Parts: sequence; C-alpha cells; structure tokens
Amino acid sequence: RAPGAFAEPFSLTLTTTDPDADIRYTLDGSVPTETSTLYTAPIPISLTTMVQARLYSPTLPDGGEVVSNAYLALDADVLDFSSNLPIVLIDTFGATLDQETFRLASTVFINTADDDRADIATDPTDFAGRIGIRIRGNSSTYFFEKQQYAFETWDEFNEDKKASILGFPRESDWILNGPYSDKTLMRNYLAYMWSNRIGRYAVRTRFVEVFLNTSGSGKISAANYDGLYVFMEKIKRDDDRVNIQKLEPTDNSEPEISGGYILKRDWEGANFYTSLGVPLLYEEPKPEDITPQQAAWIKNYYDDFETVLHGSNFTDPVNGYAKYIDTDAFIDNNLLVELTRNLDGFRASYYMHKDRGGKLNPGPIWDYNVALGNADWEGRADYLPEGWRVLYDAPYSERQWYPRLFEDPEFRQKWDDRWVELRKDLLSTDRLMADIDDAAALLQEAQIRNFTLPDSGNPHNI
Repeated sequence: RAPGAFAEPFSLTLTTTDPDADIRYTLDGSVPTETSTLYTAPIPISLTTMVQARLYSPTLPDGGEVVSNAYLALDADVLDFSSNLPIVLIDTFGATLDQETFRLASTVFINTADDDRADIATDPTDFAGRIGIRIRGNSSTYFFEKQQYAFETWDEFNEDKKASILGFPRESDWILNGPYSDKTLMRNYLAYMWSNRIGRYAVRTRFVEVFLNTSGSGKISAANYDGLYVFMEKIKRDDDRVNIQKLEPTDNSEPEISGGYILKRDWEGANFYTSLGVPLLYEEPKPEDITPQQAAWIKNYYDDFETVLHGSNFTDPVNGYAKYIDTDAFIDNNLLVELTRNLDGFRASYYMHKDRGGKLNPGPIWDYNVALGNADWEGRADYLPEGWRVLYDAPYSERQWYPRLFEDPEFRQKWDDRWVELRKDLLSTDRLMADIDDAAALLQEAQIRNFTLPDSGNPHNI
C-alpha cells in the first residue's frame, strides 16, 4: 500500500521476490536489524505508523536496502476536511518540539487536485515520508503564540534526503512560516513573488493548512489543526536556490577562497563585525565549517568595500565601490525595501551572498512580515508611505552603505531608471493590486479557519 493518510484500519502486506530472504521490520522509526521482528503475516495498521523493512538472506547477510513508509491515521472528525490550499499532516509520535533538536516525525502533503481542492481523506498524496522537525525563529518564538517550524526530509538513517514537495525543486531543507504578526497572512508571499518577478531569486512559497499532532494519540484530529502557514524553501546554496560555488575546507587561497559565501544579519548574534560595525553571521559555510583563512578573507572583503565606499574616490567605476558590489542587485534590493516599506530591510533580518570571483550581492530578500504598513517601531511612523525607509535608521551602521551610495549621481540615476522600468509593467500599480486581490481570494476560505482555531488543547489561538 502506498504511504499517506488513511481513514480505516488495514493490513499491510510486505513482499519480496527473493524466496530465500527474510523480511525484518520495525514500527518505531528505528532501522531494522537481523534481530528485528520477522515478517510472517500482514501487519495490522490502525494508528499512525512508520514502517521500516529490510531484507536479510545468504546473499545479504548485512541486510539490504531499508524501505520506509509512513501511514498517518485520520480521526473521524477530520474526514470531511477539504481546502482550496494544500494540506499538511505532521505527527511527532508524542515528541515535544523545541528550538535545539530536530525530532523525528512523519508527514503527508496533499496537493490540490484538478478541482482546485485538497480532500484530506480521498485525494492522493503528493509527498509522504520521514522528517526531522524543530521550532525556528528568534523574536517570533518568544513573542508570538503561533510557532514557526523548520524541517528536513530524512532518509531511513535520519540523514538529509532530497525530495520534491508541491512541485518545488528537490531539496531537503524546508520552512513552515506562520505569519502571526501579519494578520493579512500574505506579506512574505507577496514580497517573494515580486522579487522573483523582477529576476531576483526569493524562496518559492505555497499557502498550506497544517495539522500537527504532538500528543502521541496516534491519529490526526480536528484538535490538531494548527492553522494557515506559508510553506517555503530554506535559503541555502543550491543550483535551484542560491546558485553559488561550494566553498570547501581546502579552499584557502585565491581564487577559490573568494566564494561562495552566504551571510546573514539577524536580531541577535554575530560571527564578525565589519569595519562599520555591521554584525554578520556565517550561513554558508557554517560557523563550525568555515576555516580561519576564509573567515578572515570575507571580513577583509567587507572592510575593503566599506573603506573604499567612504573614500574620496568611491564613485570610480573600476576601483570604487562598484569593484566590490553588484550595483544592479543592490538597487533591486533597495527598491523592494522602499516599495514595501520593510522595517527589517537592511536593518535586522536579511541575507547577502558572494559567489566565487563575483561581487557582493544582497539577498535573497527575507522577512517581510513587518512591511507594507505593518509596523510602527520606536515612535517612527514606518507604516506611512512618505519619506525614505533607507534614511530612517542612520544610527545603524549598515545604513551607511545606501546613504553613501545615493551620494553617487550615477547610482541615483540607475536607481531612478530601474524604478521607472519596473513600474511600467512588472511592478505596475495594476499588477500589484491584482496580486493582492488574488492572494486575498486564495486565502478567503482558510483565513476564517486560521482565525477561529479550536480552543481545546490548541496553543496557537490567534
């Protein structure tokens, strides 16, 4: 039987074409060994179960390939559930989630069918398998009632396993973003759409409705409804994500040491500070993997850029700031921040990357939940469209990049030209308004359920 959700108990039959082989299996998520339960008859399945099986024979004394299937049981009170959005079912087998450790779980993704609806009990499975899941986020974890989740698709040995989910390119790292502070639920979704539209990669997204069972009850029930989430890719180096070279531990001299790097600015923490005091974190390579030579190289690159940027010859097209940064990418990034009035844009939550032999590139864009009028921070009217977002945070040292860049008439002219170009079509008022209307229509049904979560045992009432 194919893995996925089920409503009625059934008996699972395991088969092999090798008459001399024994089938050993487990039901607790562990890898079968030669001492695991011997398969002799169909296995009764009535509750959520993770079945793993392995062949042992004279020709396979150490065991064959491990085959794993997840079956998630549905309680009677969800059998009629359907949505115009994909449905995600997750069962942690009673494990409580935290920020530190990925916990083993089973998941089932049910995509919308030809009728543009997903029926929890009858529609085919888009993806079913093992995952490791944990709570993610910084301020959202402490201040928001609705948690965010990171998960990895795993193989039978709890190692990363690439998979395509809901049509996204194959990868192993994913995010379920719960837009708690954004009551429209759509700001990240829209911003990432607009970035991709203008040719700057942002993570792919789909709105989904999530059921998360951490109780160990063995069935997905209505009480496990966790609301509406944005399913999205995790920012990482990949041909279909941030397409940069992999920086190996042996790449400690030119030209290999020049990339690729992914850096992150977050509310807390820093692996190093630039000469202007910008706190940055290593995203790739990870802090535990980056070598001292690589750490020194990327810091020196930032320091050299900032020194030249604030030097007397900073507008020189060969030896000025343009030697260090992708000017067009910096313009597009700033346009999106200004268009959406993103409070966190180049202030507290963003990514940057640099490919081997390439220049510093801002992005992919990230964390736009306090954009588009959804903020009034420290007495500043950030929700108002007047003025420049980039000038509001002059005390923050990273803001000294853009104010200085705008002192170059050539940069200002390129910014103006790009804005005029985008407003003709890709970011025209008509298209932007249509995008908002389309997102509102898409969310109309699910947002009602999201804002009326059941009271019994659900910690995420909003």
